[in-house]
Amino acid sequence: MGYMIVLFAIAFQFLPIVSINETCWPTANNLTCVLNDLLLGYNKYQRPNYTGDPIRVEVYLMIISLGPIFELDMSFTMNLFFRQVWTDQRLTLPNQVSNVAVSTKLLSAIWKPDTYFINSHSAYLHTTPTFNHLLRILENGRLLYSSRLTIKASCSNFLKRFPLDVQLCPLALSSYAYGTKDIIYDWKLNANNGVEFERLKLSQFDLFDHKISRREVQLNDRLFST
Repeated sequence: MGYMIVLFAIAFQFLPIVSINETCWPTANNLTCVLNDLLLGYNKYQRPNYTGDPIRVEVYLMIISLGPIFELDMSFTMNLFFRQVWTDQRLTLPNQVSNVAVSTKLLSAIWKPDTYFINSHSAYLHTTPTFNHLLRILENGRLLYSSRLTIKASCSNFLKRFPLDVQLCPLALSSYAYGTKDIIYDWKLNANNGVEFERLKLSQFDLFDHKISRREVQLNDRLFST
């Protein structure tokens, strides 16, 4: 069984590819040289460990603002930092180097999860004054990709008890193309259980609680982790 993951919320310059040598490996005196060596023969069209177990992608949300909630078109807007962590052992740095922030230009050269928000009407990446995202290479080939997004998602409103109604507004995400044989999503659990709220204030509603879950859904002939 796969899993669906749902939240209910009320200038890096590439140098020419060079061969591995003592000037940059394993002492890592030249990080650009090391990264170029890692990309030598790298196939960005194949997921990590493509012949083995599925990749586990941990997600974490820091919600900056929630709302407005529109009763007319049954939607809500959320501004958040969206973080994804996965392991690609092909990008393991030397032992002397870890937790390195690199230019997001590297994103175009590596494999990354094709995560999308299932019930979103629209979403965009913040680009002022520059693109609001980062890529960090951690230990043992673990990668952290963080981006600041604004998402407008559907929220079925039940107003029979208005103005004493309670609304549940879900935000569901999944892989667009990879089923559970390739990607499993999970919450990055910590003190905040994968979701952190940044001093939220809503104009017409009060946020009482939130909960997280994960499950699988059948789409066409495959199961997807959501």
